[in-house]
Amino acid sequence: MIKHIWTVLARESKIDADNNTISLIDLYENLQFDVRVDEKEYEKNKKVGGPFNFEIVSLFYRDTKGKAEKILVEVDLVDPKGEKLGTAEANVEFKETHDRMRNRIKFTTIALTTSGTYVFQVYMKKQENKKELLTAIPLDVALTVNGKKM
Repeated sequence: MIKHIWTVLARESKIDADNNTISLIDLYENLQFDVRVDEKEYEKNKKVGGPFNFEIVSLFYRDTKGKAEKILVEVDLVDPKGEKLGTAEANVEFKETHDRMRNRIKFTTIALTTSGTYVFQVYMKKQENKKELLTAIPLDVALTVNGKKM
């Protein structure tokens, strides 16, 4: 059985090829964004893109080796009002000899609507296509658009 061990929101991760260890750099809990947009095209409480390089890094473990297994990881971003702003997916493939796997999903922007707590909801989908919530990672965001606090 495949189990979720942990997931973090980091600026980046580095994997050492010699010993297969991972270093997590700058784990995020809160951020400030000052976004500039065209005043004529901007509508308050609508999505704006904030430039933000980050990764969602997860570790999975299974108690039995011997056969290849695959799961789909889905990450939903939910804004402070409960609106889903986007989804990213990644496959996690266990080879016959692996009992643990790390997964890294890399992003270069984040969708924002207002200041408050955003939540990254991490799900696992197995072959029967059932979606299981593994964890929810909060990120507190202070958003300013064209100098105005949102």
